[in-house]
Amino acid sequence: MRTLFLAALAALAALAVLVPLAGCAVPYNVGQTARTTPKGVAVPSATFQYASHDRLREPGDDDNPAFMLSNGVRLGLDERSDIGLRIVGVGAVVTYGRRLTGMPGTDAGTTLLAGGGILFGGGGHAHLEASVVTSAASIGELTPYGGVRAQYLGPFGNDNENVFATGVFGGIRFGEPNLAIAPELGLFYSPTSGFGESDLVVVPSVTVRGSGLLRALGL
Repeated sequence: MRTLFLAALAALAALAVLVPLAGCAVPYNVGQTARTTPKGVAVPSATFQYASHDRLREPGDDDNPAFMLSNGVRLGLDERSDIGLRIVGVGAVVTYGRRLTGMPGTDAGTTLLAGGGILFGGGGHAHLEASVVTSAASIGELTPYGGVRAQYLGPFGNDNENVFATGVFGGIRFGEPNLAIAPELGLFYSPTSGFGESDLVVVPSVTVRGSGLLRALGL
């Protein structure tokens, strides 16, 4: 069973590494528990996200679903904080994580993630985001987590719209902190001026993360 699990992780991670610039969409996914990265440790991740509506479409385009592949890494700063870089298409987002409640080195507790960056979909947007992540203690290799998330994207050009998104997310991390897969579902309210378009964005995603990710790839 564990061999099949590692093989699945390796296949998913290889796809993200081989196609790091595929797709540029709003990064709704969080993909982690409240556990922050240990001091001095770098933890890579790969995310596969599907959004029911594309908020970074060009003016005049249809509101089609958006598929996104992204790569990221988080580096521990101290017992309660870390910093992360996420590559989304040809854009990038930097976030700071701070443990608010719970013992460092455990999953049970709450963490604040906040940051910003630049996304080049839909003509280019400045991006700001904030998330509060809460997770419970692990039950074997299963760790449930969830929280709230808010985002704002301000366009560089006058022809593009501002993008707001607020909502909730929840997921389960399967595996250990050094190598795990986390399916997640998010529901976001993102108002649009398009006639007949839904303001609700449904976002299923899968994140593979952990310091053992490169070993699973044989690197």
